[in-house]
Amino acid sequence: MKKIFILTLLLSASSAFAQEKGESKTYRTPLKTKKVSFQISNAEVSIQGYEGTEVIIEASGIRPLPKEAEGLKAVGAGGTDNTGINLSTQTENGVTTFKTALRQDDVSYVIRLPKNTDLLWKSGNNYFANGDDLTIAGIDGEIEVRTSSTNINLKDITGPVIAYSTMGKINAQFSKVNQSKPISLSTGHESIDVSLPTETKASVIMDASQGNAFTDFDLLPLPEKEARSNEARSSEGVTITGYGTRNKNTENVARVVTGSKSNAASNASVSITTKDVNIQTDNNQILSFASAGPFTTSNSYISSNATKGVINAPGVSITLKSSMGNIYLRKRK
Repeated sequence: MKKIFILTLLLSASSAFAQEKGESKTYRTPLKTKKVSFQISNAEVSIQGYEGTEVIIEASGIRPLPKEAEGLKAVGAGGTDNTGINLSTQTENGVTTFKTALRQDDVSYVIRLPKNTDLLWKSGNNYFANGDDLTIAGIDGEIEVRTSSTNINLKDITGPVIAYSTMGKINAQFSKVNQSKPISLSTGHESIDVSLPTETKASVIMDASQGNAFTDFDLLPLPEKEARSNEARSSEGVTITGYGTRNKNTENVARVVTGSKSNAASNASVSITTKDVNIQTDNNQILSFASAGPFTTSNSYISSNATKGVINAPGVSITLKSSMGNIYLRKRK
């Protein structure tokens, strides 16, 4: 009898531990759009490109709902959980979006996307605990990432890419470099480490305001015309060309006018709105690709101590900016 009692206790404890740890679930759906947007909070996330046509999300650590919630649906700011893995999803205006619907600790996601997908990731303050990582690997489409305290790891990507983290490190390994649009990586407090194929053609700015820049590429001088353009950029501030509207609520903005250039006063934050995407320059970096009309924006407030040059030959613009960390630009081995 005693042995049976002990065995029952062990089985009960094992069941309780499994429930506390959570279970693994898989969600999959055909991807019918070119662009996918994620706003996922309180989770460690790995995104991988693959040769397929579905979005496949493997979730682990999913715990059952509280007993009191039986018969009820989990709803949150991100919507209703219609995936079974604490996420809400919808497709609108050519974008498939996934958002957190039910927040639980210790949940992780491995997300598989078709390789050519354009990827947008947004996470704001407190969306990540310190030390959590976002990993994106094997994506050949455009990548845009904006985070608060998370580290950003980009592996086997081609760009174009825009990545910004307020407090996290940025590591980026390029399998090749798409020459069609600029690359911009920026962090406030940590280091940036970038690996490029040896034959990459690029015009590079490395701005480590309170750190240092290191590279094993031979940096050639910028062409005279490009050097003058960079000098003007540093002194004049932000230059925006595209479809926009005047923003009367932003302090220190000289002007933001539809269809023309506008220069921002020193230390200004400038935003304009295209047909369906908000374009904003923040902390001196490009943060968004335009989805409507021709739109370009230069990086602003590059310090006078920034390292500028060409690797191999003039090519795609690559800007690496860290306010307080070091910058490492290396040949991919």
